[in-house]
This record gives sequence, C-alpha cells and structure tokens, in this order.
Amino acid sequence: MIDLIRDGVRWAALRAGGDRAVFTALVRTAGSAHQRGHTYPEWAQLIGQVNSVLGRQARRTSRGKERSRATYERTLQRAWDTAGDWLTTAPPPLTRADIAAQIAAVDAWTADPDAPLTATNEPC
Repeated sequence: MIDLIRDGVRWAALRAGGDRAVFTALVRTAGSAHQRGHTYPEWAQLIGQVNSVLGRQARRTSRGKERSRATYERTLQRAWDTAGDWLTTAPPPLTRADIAAQIAAVDAWTADPDAPLTATNEPC
C-alpha cells in the first residue's frame, strides 16, 4: 500500500489506463488500508502527503488539468467506498498463521528429494 501511494501508477499503466488506472490504484490502497484497520482520514492523509505520487496523480486528470478540491475529495471518497464494498465480498486477508502454514508446507515439500515436479513446479 505504502509503495503504491509513494510511487504512484507506473507510466505505462497510466498512459494505457489514464484516470481509470489512478482510480484503480486508489481503490487498491483503500482496500489495503481498510483491511489493516485504517480510517478514511488516515488513508486520505497518506494520499495527500507531499511525497505521494499517487496523490499528485489523483489531483490531475489524464489530460493534465488540475482537479478542483471538491472533485479530488469526491474521488477519494468514492475509492474508499468502492474498496469497502469490494471487501464485503472478498475472501479474508491471510493471517500470520496462514502464511506460516504455507511456508511450512513449501519447506516440507522442498526438503523431500523425491518430490515430483509438475510443469509449473508446484507441489503435487
């Protein structure tokens, strides 16, 4: 979340997707913030920081025009609401225990010298 806020949408994606690419990035960061217990003001403050490229991208249209403060705020609020709606249907985020179990399974599989490899090198 922090990297995307600081780095913004990559040039190629920005050029291909324009305002939609920026809005999608805002929704992604808002979803992450929701999952980690941030409030809207906390997330919006991160987007509004001076070192936030995503915030600068959100303040301008794909044609380079500056958005009004009201339009910028509505865009942030819409991204936050969209992320909240998505999270009601999304699977729950991985917990530390989930991640530890996945790591243990991969460790056990790689420790087995007779473990078969598939075409995609995934454990069987």
